[in-house]
Amino acid sequence: MERRRNSNTGRLVARALEGAKVLEYALREEPLDTAVLAGANTALLYPRPSSVDAPQPTRLILLDASWSQARRMAQRIPELRSMPSLSLPTPIRVLPRMREGKAPEQMSTAESAIAALRLLGEVAAADHLEVLLRELVRRFALPKRRGPM
Repeated sequence: MERRRNSNTGRLVARALEGAKVLEYALREEPLDTAVLAGANTALLYPRPSSVDAPQPTRLILLDASWSQARRMAQRIPELRSMPSLSLPTPIRVLPRMREGKAPEQMSTAESAIAALRLLGEVAAADHLEVLLRELVRRFALPKRRGPM
């Protein structure tokens, strides 16, 4: 459901980061290829209370969905349930947002990708993505023109 929203930041992440790929989930005509999820040093970026944090992952799986949708995906996809996870600390640096979560620690896909990249030492990639996110939010917030000029 997120893929059609103008405020979707998962597509921004996929376009901004080399090697990133979007996999569609819950499409009747195109089932999820879970084989793509497997890989060495792969972790799910997801807050799990009982998670064993992964050693320094080189590949992250992000769930681009609302919080309730992401929770269901993490529970329903067996490969995600057994995958090590990476949890982020509560953000100190709050980035601009197009939509507010129900709690301050709930971040958009792009915000969480930026925080994870910084945590993993990929500062240049995080900075690049942050510039793009700020511009997307700025454009999203511009007043919409109506009618001809």
